[in-house]
Amino acid sequence: MLTPGELQTEILSGPLSAQCAPHVQTNAMPKISAAEVRVKDQAIANILNASGNYTEFQSRFCTDLTFYAEVINPTTGQIDPSWTNAILDKLDAIAASSTMVKRAMSRVYGDGLDMGNKATQDQLNAMATAGLLTADEVAALIALAKRPVTFTAQQVSVALRGPWS
Repeated sequence: MLTPGELQTEILSGPLSAQCAPHVQTNAMPKISAAEVRVKDQAIANILNASGNYTEFQSRFCTDLTFYAEVINPTTGQIDPSWTNAILDKLDAIAASSTMVKRAMSRVYGDGLDMGNKATQDQLNAMATAGLLTADEVAALIALAKRPVTFTAQQVSVALRGPWS
């Protein structure tokens, strides 16, 4: 999630700043009614939300069944069980010589591995760096925990006018 300062920067100078500009109301501007401010803040939140530009990782426990049902092959842009199976086969092979990966795979085949956990993501990225998995395979697995950020008018209000701590 963006901090109020980061959100303010996005609104005032980010890629959507031109669309947001007509709705910006800061403390330095002439006062308008609270109702007008709420409408402007909601308009900015709607612009940001509609863009789809803002995502974050959330805790999400995934099993092999989740992988088969949701992992997208970037080459085809489709769910591809055979591609997913190849990834799982690679992970199983790695697990044969790595206790840490063996434990993680027991979770994949059990009640789920948290794909939003930074340690899980770091381990997968390390496997890509070592050439054990491809960057596309790792990105597809990690994407399972990526969710859109939804901004509210209240967040926009704090970002543009405070209070700041």
